Amino acid sequence: MFVIDRRKLTVCPILEGEEQLRLLNYQHNLIHKIQHLGSLKRLIFLDLYDNQIEEISGLSSLRSLRVLMLGKNK
Repeated sequence: MFVIDRRKLTVCPILEGEEQLRLLNYQHNLIHKIQHLGSLKRLIFLDLYDNQIEEISGLSSLRSLRVLMLGKNK
């Protein structure tokens, strides 16, 4: 699990060398767009709760994704 919460991030950072990552938590940031996740082919759980996201996009390459948490966004 990779937890990057409460860091005031405005974008999803590029996670190099994390291709095997299965759980990713970006809760309580200021992220406005879902991006830079294309290399995370094994990602199953993505938590973007409490951010600034207005549009659900940038997820088409995440074929293994089963859980997407988007509560408390725009």
